[in-house]
Amino acid sequence: MRFGEMTKCSPTTIFPLPAPHPGFCSSGPGLRRRDLSALAMKRVLHITVFCLNYFYLGRFPSQEELGRRPSANQLECFARLRSLLVVCGADGGAYPTVPGRSGPELGAAIFQLERFLEGSHELNQSYVQHKSRRFAENKGLFPEEKYPQ
Repeated sequence: MRFGEMTKCSPTTIFPLPAPHPGFCSSGPGLRRRDLSALAMKRVLHITVFCLNYFYLGRFPSQEELGRRPSANQLECFARLRSLLVVCGADGGAYPTVPGRSGPELGAAIFQLERFLEGSHELNQSYVQHKSRRFAENKGLFPEEKYPQ
């Protein structure tokens, strides 16, 4: 099936979501700041959609599922996700501590996730080339003796 062709599914079905921005132009040092920001937002939306599809399907979405033409409901979903990403990504300030009682634990988990993503070379490849890799917590990153919380 080619990109953009319809598959048989209900017009009110949201998941799996098709790719919101199929294919990206190269982003080189020649892009203006505004263009680079717009491209980054498209990529974040694309990654968010892929992650939501993975959670919904329990597997990686197929090219056929990603290549469908979005329905009106899916376009509304993209618009809502874009607005959430704009709101959540607007504050560039640093937070001295993570709020709440479980803040340090959440901060440590996010730090672990960042280190895992930085070390996963497979995540820099396309969807179909992805090889599964299990997440393993690095106990030495936050020793329990030093960080009992």
